[in-house]
Amino acid sequence: MKNENDIIIHRFEDLAERSLCNYTPTYTDFLDMNEQSILSSSYLPCSFTLYGGYEMAERKIACFNEEELTGEAPDFPAVWLKISPTAPKFANELSHRDFLGALMNLGLERCVFGDLIINENTCFVYTLEKIAPYILESLTTVSRTKVSCQTIDELPAMSLKEPEEMTVIASSNRADALIASVYNLSRSDALSLIESGKVFINSVVLSQNHKALKENDTVSTRGLGRFIFVSETDNKTRSGKSRIVIKKF
Repeated sequence: MKNENDIIIHRFEDLAERSLCNYTPTYTDFLDMNEQSILSSSYLPCSFTLYGGYEMAERKIACFNEEELTGEAPDFPAVWLKISPTAPKFANELSHRDFLGALMNLGLERCVFGDLIINENTCFVYTLEKIAPYILESLTTVSRTKVSCQTIDELPAMSLKEPEEMTVIASSNRADALIASVYNLSRSDALSLIESGKVFINSVVLSQNHKALKENDTVSTRGLGRFIFVSETDNKTRSGKSRIVIKKF
């Protein structure tokens, strides 16, 4: 019996083969970070491009073979939706969980839409084009707050919060040491997260806890968030520990 990873790989292989046979680009639904990691480590007969609506997106669509066929950037089959209270002054404070729950309550699978960006009680969501009309028609309330939905051309730049640059102290620039320091965990707890497949570096699952981070590596830990490794300073602490600059989301 095939395990889950084998099924995922087979789906990627099928899309890649279809792209080559039909000489046309093919697309996945939105992939979570584990699926992206499997894709990145798979041996496929054609190239692919990942995109999730903005540069730092976690959930992304894969396009197979687009640039090889046309020489142009992929035209991903997804659109941005804006979901906001119809009466902002009287609306409840709405969270990421509220918006996600409202979308899932429509009977949607998580793979049909990407990241949810929440800004000032408004949600921006990148969703498959084929699903957008259903969301526009069906989503009328979020946590008992009446909302309106509309398509927009692109994600407003102001909706993305800038990551906070900070300096953390860690025993080294190893992944386990940084994760423990950034999220105030014990080294054993950080190691447990890595061993359970919950840590990703540049969308690839981390398999070695001793991996040293390098400039611009993005570390994502399920349930905790993301940070970018910026640099290790030359200014050590008295105990010899490293002062490391990161950008935390």
